Amino acid sequence: MRSLVLSVCLLLLITTAMGQGMNPPQGIGSRPKVVPNKPLGSCEVINFEGNPMGTILASISSAGGVGPIGVHGTNPLLGANAAVVFDSTNPTGDDLDLGTPNEVFGGPGQGIAGESGPFVNDMPLGKVLIIGENLVDGDNDGLVDEPDDADLIGASFHFDFSAVAPVTVKCLTLLDVDTDRPGASVQLRDHNNTLLASFPIPVVGNNGVFVLDLGNTSGVYTMKVILNGSGAIDNIKFFSDPATIGDTVFCDVDDNGVQDPGEPGIPGVTVNLACAGPDGMLGTADDYADSQVTDANGNYLFTDIPAPDICEVSVDPSTAPDDKILGRCPTPIATGIDPGEDFLDADFCFITPGEIGDTVYCDRDDDGEQDPGEPGIPGVLVMLQCAGPDDILGTGDDYIDSQFTDANGNYLFENVPPSMRRQRRSHDRSSGQGSRHVPDGNPGRPAPRRIGSGRGLLLPRRARRDRRHRLVRSR
Repeated sequence: MRSLVLSVCLLLLITTAMGQGMNPPQGIGSRPKVVPNKPLGSCEVINFEGNPMGTILASISSAGGVGPIGVHGTNPLLGANAAVVFDSTNPTGDDLDLGTPNEVFGGPGQGIAGESGPFVNDMPLGKVLIIGENLVDGDNDGLVDEPDDADLIGASFHFDFSAVAPVTVKCLTLLDVDTDRPGASVQLRDHNNTLLASFPIPVVGNNGVFVLDLGNTSGVYTMKVILNGSGAIDNIKFFSDPATIGDTVFCDVDDNGVQDPGEPGIPGVTVNLACAGPDGMLGTADDYADSQVTDANGNYLFTDIPAPDICEVSVDPSTAPDDKILGRCPTPIATGIDPGEDFLDADFCFITPGEIGDTVYCDRDDDGEQDPGEPGIPGVLVMLQCAGPDDILGTGDDYIDSQFTDANGNYLFENVPPSMRRQRRSHDRSSGQGSRHVPDGNPGRPAPRRIGSGRGLLLPRRARRDRRHRLVRSR
């Protein structure tokens, strides 16, 4: 870089260290909110083990804590919720056909279908869910006294996944569905109540057990299990459709906040994610946190984010290459996100900063070059002013720095971003050195110049030192 020559006490120099200017800052470029071959989230299981027998169940969470999931049981002879928890290892109401495992395998269950064959009942299921024949609570303990399953057309369960939807439903377990009833099926619907899929419920026989495959049906908001008769269900398995957040950390060559063609991704950079936990607030102890390191192309993707609401993504600048600093892309990025949603606008950019310098010296022969024997001037204050995010110099967001020239008159501003810059130079009065210049006869107006665009700023030919050791123009 061309050396600078001290010729004024207050001087404004305008330059572009990289290129001829800046485009106005722009937002991050949007991408289609679709993740190809998006992986399923963790497999969740709804069982009923945490509830005492006789509980009338209105909502439940999975064993992994995903919920709440609404539950309602319909007995057409009762006007209230009839979804009742039943203990298959200790059956009541003479319902031994609801026992698990079958007595052949040492359990309380009785029924020929459970003894062997395709519907063998050889494992304890524990608590299961039935449509209660009645809701009698004679001792007022809040539990149905002797739960028994209703054998009625219209008996059905309704599960509402809206709070965690959409979900992908995998399967459920049927117990003791021993009568062929027309219309018995599992119906899966989306957020518009549109039927996504329907699966007929097979007859498994007395005390038989069967796992009904629900085809990994995705986009599910509600599930209706229409028994149209007796029986029980258990172990509803589903995947919480994962929310995803991504996607690129890149080198923003032109510092415009958008990844343009030819601007490479930066590998090995750590990106951190924090999502509000059950309390709905970021920054508390129940937050979900994760981190990713960008791949060879600078890409990252957070998947399987559990039941998110508000998330914040940030980049760790210390993990970027040593010659890079943060660019114009916003950081951190906060976003509201729903289960199953893909947010692929979380881009972060770095720039390669420039340098501005380098010498303030006495140009004895006034040729604009530092020749041998022309000394640098120490102790001169050189000030740097850079336009901030608004791209306007002189506003409150400007970046300002300063350096004193060293013993040889040298100075160097490092890590200067590629934006319009202004250099303001003054002198250290305590050193007794400095200069004064009145350009075009207008006192106090600084003369704009571009660094490296000409011969530099020259020491006036007819300058002399006064007794205060300040450079002034001779009359």
